Amino acid sequence: SLQLTLSTSSNLSSEPSAANRSPGSRCGRGEYWSGRRCCQLCPAGHYVEEPCSSPHTRSKCEACDTGTYTGHANRRRSCLPCTTCREDQEMVSDCTPTQDRRCQCKTGEFYCDSESCLEGCHRCTRCPEGKVVLQTCNATADTLC
Repeated sequence: SLQLTLSTSSNLSSEPSAANRSPGSRCGRGEYWSGRRCCQLCPAGHYVEEPCSSPHTRSKCEACDTGTYTGHANRRRSCLPCTTCREDQEMVSDCTPTQDRRCQCKTGEFYCDSESCLEGCHRCTRCPEGKVVLQTCNATADTLC
């Protein structure tokens, strides 16, 4: 009967079995399960060089190198690489240890009117001769003639 209960609970749950889940659930806010103990997360702009050696203490955190970042308190073993702006984009804000680089379509040359813009920016429309420009092309909207 005990075995049946265990197998039923693990089948119902999409997470790992209760035995694997419970130790980490003892960790407090801002902590993660590592080895056999709860360690404090590293702050944004840092990564875990080495997990903590005693429970509920800070992991050995290293600052992100130039060209990398972490945006939140984390348990990552390395920082994330900064985004590189494409040729049809310009930088809005540079990458910092705590924030990724932000890019937008080059003003006056390209635009993107959707959320993702992963496929690239569209070239701005040039109004034909004799037509008046009602709206100048910007990073998020095409020219209106």
